[in-house]
Amino acid sequence: MSEQHFESVIKEKDDEILSLKEQVNSLQQQLDAVLKLLKTGKSEKRKKSPKDSDIEKPARKAPKEGSIPPVRKPISDHLEREVEHCKLEIPGAHFLGTEVSEYRKIYPERMVVRQIIRYKYKLPNGDIVIADFPPDIVLPKSGADASLIAYLLIGKFDDHLPWDRQIKILARETGESLAPSTVINWFNNVSRLMLPLFEEAVKMALEAGYLQMDESPIQVLDGEKPGSSHRGYMWVRHVPESGLVIFDYAKGRGKQIPKDLLKKLPDFLQTDGYAAYDQFGQIPNINLLACWAHVRRKFDAALKNHRKKAQIALDLIGRLYALETKAKEEQFSPEQILKMRKSDSIKILEELKSWALKEQKDALPRSLIGKAINYMLNLWDRLITFTQDPQLHPDNNLIENLIRPLALGKKNFLFAGSHAAAQNIAMYYSFFGTCKANGINPSKWLEDVLRRINNHSISKIRELLPLNENLAANPQWL
Repeated sequence: MSEQHFESVIKEKDDEILSLKEQVNSLQQQLDAVLKLLKTGKSEKRKKSPKDSDIEKPARKAPKEGSIPPVRKPISDHLEREVEHCKLEIPGAHFLGTEVSEYRKIYPERMVVRQIIRYKYKLPNGDIVIADFPPDIVLPKSGADASLIAYLLIGKFDDHLPWDRQIKILARETGESLAPSTVINWFNNVSRLMLPLFEEAVKMALEAGYLQMDESPIQVLDGEKPGSSHRGYMWVRHVPESGLVIFDYAKGRGKQIPKDLLKKLPDFLQTDGYAAYDQFGQIPNINLLACWAHVRRKFDAALKNHRKKAQIALDLIGRLYALETKAKEEQFSPEQILKMRKSDSIKILEELKSWALKEQKDALPRSLIGKAINYMLNLWDRLITFTQDPQLHPDNNLIENLIRPLALGKKNFLFAGSHAAAQNIAMYYSFFGTCKANGINPSKWLEDVLRRINNHSISKIRELLPLNENLAANPQWL
């Protein structure tokens, strides 16, 4: 064999060894990450020791002379006061004044019956007529007032309590037992009633110029395969300008789904790096934004094995966010934000890109630092788009915060009963997410809307959406 052949074989083996080392390093990092998660989970689930807060602690020592005693937080003014007077009958005593002490008091759940008596009349021609139901009765034949239906829906989708648990609580506290089938019928009937309002919200989202989008899995019972479940997805849209939130259920996660949902495209679409969104980058007049929070997490994951390099990236990203925090705290005008981003933010971004391009040459592609660098550089054009407009956000954190209730709900009710039920669930998460984004009390909003929706003009249905623009006419939602 020739010397050239030997050199070729050696080079081939060296490349093979390098590739194997890279794989081993990647697998080791994955193993470390899994072990870290397992360790964290165990530490969170550990039983409390006698040192923990469930053991009664001794009374607090009296403050030393000259020290400032702790100040007790006052009880909120908005709570109703039940006043009791404590008097003394002492002959010859002169009244000086009073001392007021307050104690928080709570009543167990209480249910009353709203009895509607409708009068019947016989007309001169022999016809019999009966008075109408009050306009605020949401389901006339259900036996449930809007307050009870709102209570159950808030319990399910805002407090994350399954129907059966709520039914048990009501039976224990009020003595009234509800059949699960009855509650589900109320849910389905009210959902049909609320559907036009949801459809109006979807129309409004399609009018937005700036949209954030994300998706999250949900298990759904499969009617075609009894006993089995299907992994569906909640596709979430958020309009940062108005705080409007739209959840949509789909059976899958394919690229056709976001295409179907976005019948009208926004000027700016912000997503994570999921490939299904890449198709929008080929369409003129739409600007894609990526999420700096996702980039930061990638480098954070690389800290253990590549601390020095990962920390450089994290520090630069931290400086980028420090500018955004300053702009928010000092209430910069849109013009000031744009000027800051075009000068200070761009300088940081250029420094970060220059560092990443240099490090990319030596970083193993399958290592955590290599993955973080490649992820960032592959999305670079989308990551810097936020500097073009002061209304744009550097990340998708707003929409991720709005998805968290779905994660909590999945831990409690585990799955949706059907694909149709999953879409109904999506509708209520949309309403309550919008309430949260607009600082509106979801319980007050829902009960009020349920009392009004039967008689509200469909042409003015947008007036019932829980948005800041509708608050002036509906202060009762706060």
